Amino acid sequence: NNKADKGAAFYLSAGTSNLTDVTATGNEANNSGAVYVGSGQTTITGSDISSNTSAKTGGAVGMSDGTVTINNTTMNGNTAGSTGGAVQVDKGKLTVAGSELNSNKASNGASGGAILAYPSTVTIKDTVFDGNSAGYGGAISANGAVVTVSGTSEFKNNTAAVRGGAVDATVSGEKITTLTVTDGTFEDNSSLTGGAIYLRTNCKADLKGTTLTGNSSTDVNASNSKEAGGGAVYVHTGAALTLDNATLSGNTSANYGGAIHVFKGSVDISGQSSITGSSASTGAAVYTYLCNENSIVDTEISNNTARWNGAVYTNSGTLTAKNVTATGNKADKGAVFYLSAGTNNLTNVTATGNQATNAGG
Repeated sequence: NNKADKGAAFYLSAGTSNLTDVTATGNEANNSGAVYVGSGQTTITGSDISSNTSAKTGGAVGMSDGTVTINNTTMNGNTAGSTGGAVQVDKGKLTVAGSELNSNKASNGASGGAILAYPSTVTIKDTVFDGNSAGYGGAISANGAVVTVSGTSEFKNNTAAVRGGAVDATVSGEKITTLTVTDGTFEDNSSLTGGAIYLRTNCKADLKGTTLTGNSSTDVNASNSKEAGGGAVYVHTGAALTLDNATLSGNTSANYGGAIHVFKGSVDISGQSSITGSSASTGAAVYTYLCNENSIVDTEISNNTARWNGAVYTNSGTLTAKNVTATGNKADKGAVFYLSAGTNNLTNVTATGNQATNAGG
């Protein structure tokens, strides 16, 4: 229950610091509620850094630079008046392993309910993010950062008021964010756009062996419906999404793209991926609009429901679909594929038991 301008419990300006079995709770600061790291190397192990408050940034931990490693630590219920509900990374290297970051909040519509990272390197392994909230990036907001997620990491029940229920990947000046996820789960996250993940202009995401289930995009009143939706992932102008052996199930959009919405970006789905049980007004599984090249290869598309058009909807650009199995999809028109314009190359597509109310069952 300490108070300070920065780092009310620990102010680490430089050098090497090891914090083991530390309890830092209920602290208050203008920035970096409990721990401030200026530079050097800091390792936090087996600790509890919870219920801290920052009037501005970094509810629990703030990094100006340096290397911070957080192992087997609980960081729950921290609040920032602005960005980085639990951790703010201005630059440097952050590693979080075997930890919990739950119910943290970036207030006043700010970014990064648990972590806000400016151009930096962020590595997440075997860590749970549950019930965090922000305006942008309910769990993580990455601004020109390199973010790697692996192991049994889980993003659950995170919410963003605007975009990226779990992760908002955006730019910082000319620096783009790259997001790499191996294994891991995104479940029951929600936002207006990009229920689990939002990829801003030119950013990139590579998801391998990842599960995205029960995520939702809730925007029903967008001024431009082409730029709203993506129950699991939204891909904006110039951004690129790659899915390899990914499982997408039960994702929903109140607008377009029940699982994936691509607007002037690109998506590449392959490696025995599946998109099942998703729903939207149009493009229950995948919605693409004004894109260049998209591909769906070695993928199952089943039991998706579009109120209007297509499990897969495309308008302009080139779509390559190869070795696709589609069953049990429903729509008003084009139960599996609704191809509005562009060049579409479909090879070895098996479509059985699909239903269209008006045409193209």
